[in-house]
Amino acid sequence: MCLGSMLTRFFPLVLLIISASLLLQSCRTSPPSRADRAPHVLYTIDATQPERGEFVITLSFERLSFHDEEIFSLPAWAPGAYQLTHYGKYLRNLVALDRYGKPLHVVRLDTNSWKIFPAKELAQIQYRIQQMHRPDLLYPETTELNLQRGYFNGTNVFGYLQGYKDFPCVVHYRLPEGWQMASAIETAPNSLSAYAKDYDELVDAPVILGKFHRYDFSILHKPHSVIIDADSPPKPDSLIALIHEIVLAHYRFFGELPYSKYLFIFRLVRPTFFSQFGALEHRNSSVYYMPLFDWDKVRHDQIATTISHEFFHLWNPKRIHSHLLGPFDYQRPIQTSTIWFVEGMTDYYAELLMVKGGVLPCSVFLQNMLQRIHLLQTPFGGGQESLVSLSRRLAHIEDASGMFPFYIKGTVVAMLLDIYLRTHHPHQHGTDELLLKLNAEYGKPQKPYHDDSLAFVLSRLADVDILPFYARYIAGRDTLPLQTYLAKAGLHYGKRKAMIPQMGYFIQPDSNGALKVASVLPESPAERMGLKPNDEILAIDDADTSRSSLLLEKILSLKGLKAGAPTRLTVKRKNKTLTLTGKVGAQRSIVDVLELNDAATPAEKSIREKMFSFN
Repeated sequence: MCLGSMLTRFFPLVLLIISASLLLQSCRTSPPSRADRAPHVLYTIDATQPERGEFVITLSFERLSFHDEEIFSLPAWAPGAYQLTHYGKYLRNLVALDRYGKPLHVVRLDTNSWKIFPAKELAQIQYRIQQMHRPDLLYPETTELNLQRGYFNGTNVFGYLQGYKDFPCVVHYRLPEGWQMASAIETAPNSLSAYAKDYDELVDAPVILGKFHRYDFSILHKPHSVIIDADSPPKPDSLIALIHEIVLAHYRFFGELPYSKYLFIFRLVRPTFFSQFGALEHRNSSVYYMPLFDWDKVRHDQIATTISHEFFHLWNPKRIHSHLLGPFDYQRPIQTSTIWFVEGMTDYYAELLMVKGGVLPCSVFLQNMLQRIHLLQTPFGGGQESLVSLSRRLAHIEDASGMFPFYIKGTVVAMLLDIYLRTHHPHQHGTDELLLKLNAEYGKPQKPYHDDSLAFVLSRLADVDILPFYARYIAGRDTLPLQTYLAKAGLHYGKRKAMIPQMGYFIQPDSNGALKVASVLPESPAERMGLKPNDEILAIDDADTSRSSLLLEKILSLKGLKAGAPTRLTVKRKNKTLTLTGKVGAQRSIVDVLELNDAATPAEKSIREKMFSFN
């Protein structure tokens, strides 16, 4: 996104963990003294009545002068999400006051903007923001306030005066007794204040409130924090260790960590069958809405690649980006042609850097890529529409599923582009060298490239003409030459006979999310084990409701089950808990494979080695 890792939206589920000190009661700290002296905007966020489900926001203006008329706005969309959301829909009771407390005239201009006049004496703006949950948005894009917690993305709550976004912003929080606040722009850990150098930085730092767990630690002498708000007690050590490895892999690749501090914010829930999960990247933080998982197996769960995806966004597109992706006009939809690069290249490197860094086995990387290749032929793959066309209409997608093609076709195309460059460059340079040059020329100096120039920029920096590739597979709709390209990288993509697992039952969740058996096939392994319709599945082998992510994967895709191996089902039948034992069924089938080709030529093996290792 800045679009967030949406792998978790089509690959069922995810996981997390860590250790350190539990956050004690928050203490107030003062914002930096430079903001006290200089002109700035002061926000007060009052969440002391969470039962009402709304935040009370007050803006005060310090040492600012105004015109006769000023326009106050809430964003129409959020960086990283791009979909038009119109946050002004959730604003109530807007009042503008002069320095004597007298109300000024306020006229609504459209969904997200209000005119204030006479505004020369404007001193304060007050309004309320209701919590927002919509089926077309993922949790990291929403607003929540209740007796258990508060959360919001900055664009949802912080309004601004048009023409004044470049001024520093100070935020004070008023919270219920015992609640904490965490944000990438907090003035100190455990404080109830925040400081941003301008409005863009303010809204790119999501805020979590409540009684969460906080773990602070250092990587390469820079402070990092993991915030966990979970439906069961966390065991975070392995998550912190995983994050450490992911951060170091990115540092080894880019040679920098372009921030002074970084926050990972996790909301972990008990999933239902139809739960939607996802994550969203920000300038110095990322937010993850994920199902509970097996803390001891976090390295093998998709949460690992999701974290890596959001972290890679620190460079692409937070620092390497089109001129349309910053500075932002929050009232006009983004129509960039580069989302295929923003998301597809990021998704490719999210897993590739983990392979290079020894975090993820190459075989898992190839299996995940094979899953994407299978999805190319489904509606999720983008159909016959080009990646450029899909990018340009992103702002007008109706729900999160409109993002899927970028994490399927976009990721596959990124890998093919890497191979294309390596087969055409005299020294087999690929997207590794290309990204480092992009960061040097555009990322570090914070200089955007023009949106229409990306193909030419890539060709110039790669020293390879990519325009034929771009015209056919990115701007065009040609069938991807998978077998030909993958072979050039020493990979075998083909078919093989295999025995695949089968069980022979179907699930229909009830209204409470219980996993009820809808039907059992005659003479199937499930029938021989004694499984019956209306049984509620509580566990399969070691995966139970406390490891709900793994349990759903075993049900939906038989993940981890081996043909012919013993298995055990724990079910509830008429208030009795039963254990059913038997063997996983086996079915002969022809399956697709993507694997290392031992018969590859030396040149092909050389390309493969350069792709999957640090050079």
